[in-house]
Amino acid sequence: MGLTLVELLIVLVIIAILAVIALPSYSDYVMRTRRSEGITALNNINLEQEKHRSNNATYATLGVLWAGTTSSENGHYALAITNPTATGYTVTATAQNAQANDTYDMQLSQFGLAVEQFRGTEMENMANWMVQTPV
Repeated sequence: MGLTLVELLIVLVIIAILAVIALPSYSDYVMRTRRSEGITALNNINLEQEKHRSNNATYATLGVLWAGTTSSENGHYALAITNPTATGYTVTATAQNAQANDTYDMQLSQFGLAVEQFRGTEMENMANWMVQTPV
């Protein structure tokens, strides 16, 4: 025998409930996974900065290091280098596009990677990572 309309509706309701539960978890998983793109970009910039500094008197801007590239590989993070001097620099990776709702702040320095969740009006929809070289 076949399925009645009531049985079919019950199955559809169960599938809908499972989808409502699973979708936010999956979205969070994807967002956490994309953070590795930002970390990789910061590590690559850090390596390029050290190569540049070994041959020059100061650290470089992003335009010098990456020839005008201002975002991570898949475009989930906008990259910027500020205050490049002879003793240090700051690299910032700001979440953008599909990653813009990320609510984590990460700092990468000579002491390691620190991850902190933040809330606030100015930082509501961005994640900033900073790399400061030792002085």
